Amino acid sequence: MKNIVLFFTVFMSLCGFLAPALSYNQDDLDQLLKTNSCQDCDLSGALLVDANLAKANLKGADLSGANLRGALLRMADLAGASLKNADLRDTVFEAADLFQADLSGANLGNANLEGACLVEASLPKEIQPPTENTLVSQKEKDVQPGVVPVQQKDIPAPVTPIQTSSAPAPVKQTEEVVSESSLPLQLSKKGPGASPVEVDTVSEIKLISQEELVETLLETGMCVECDLAGVNLSGAKLKEAYLERVNLAGADLSKANLKDANLKGANLQNANLQGANLRGVDLYMANLAGADFTGANLTEASIDGAYMAGALLDGAEMDKVQQ
Repeated sequence: MKNIVLFFTVFMSLCGFLAPALSYNQDDLDQLLKTNSCQDCDLSGALLVDANLAKANLKGADLSGANLRGALLRMADLAGASLKNADLRDTVFEAADLFQADLSGANLGNANLEGACLVEASLPKEIQPPTENTLVSQKEKDVQPGVVPVQQKDIPAPVTPIQTSSAPAPVKQTEEVVSESSLPLQLSKKGPGASPVEVDTVSEIKLISQEELVETLLETGMCVECDLAGVNLSGAKLKEAYLERVNLAGADLSKANLKDANLKGANLQNANLQGANLRGVDLYMANLAGADFTGANLTEASIDGAYMAGALLDGAEMDKVQQ
């Protein structure tokens, strides 16, 4: 009898030690799977293998130790979330917001971080954090998504041309050369309005024109922190577009369809949004000073923290606007 009591005592003690590894709140997990939204939830240790969580609202959620292998988190809001020691192998974070997220100790083997915002995020030691004002666009032929490039030791150093008295001075190159090992894994850089860059080879970075940015936006519906100031997007079809922290100051977006678009932190100062469809658009902390919303549909839009000094709202539909 004493042996049986001792067995159960040891068993319960072991269960107590193991409990923290599976300490997620079941109600929170059920809420996430049902609504695709669970802000500030306790999902630590949750089993979410291959889960479809595209565009999920997981802002501030605790996903430490969770198994998210193969999960789809494209365009998900994970700002301030804890993914410490999580299994993130093969996870797709394409265009996800990981601002100030904690990924320390996480396994990011073959994860896709293309377009993800990693500003102020805590990353595993094997991944080099992005430098300020740097944006790298990955191409499959150059760098596989989620794989830290390895510096090749056999690449010869560039030869500096010798200037002679009869030869003109060499023209200063506008392209910046970086080593393979210094390339970050994401497509965003710090600061709205900065020009993105595209990698043609692993060692070259060159600026992308505004016209190319607009073309890419219309094709993909995504342009994170792009400088699109003053562009003409009148009547553009941008439903559910991902435009976080984009610079659209003075842009013409009249009659554009931006339904359910993500414009968090965007600069729309003095932009023309007359007659635009902004139903369900997320304008959290956006700069809307002087923007013209005359006749626009802002039903169920989120303008929490938005700066709206001088904005024109004549005839705009404002039903169920979240402030």
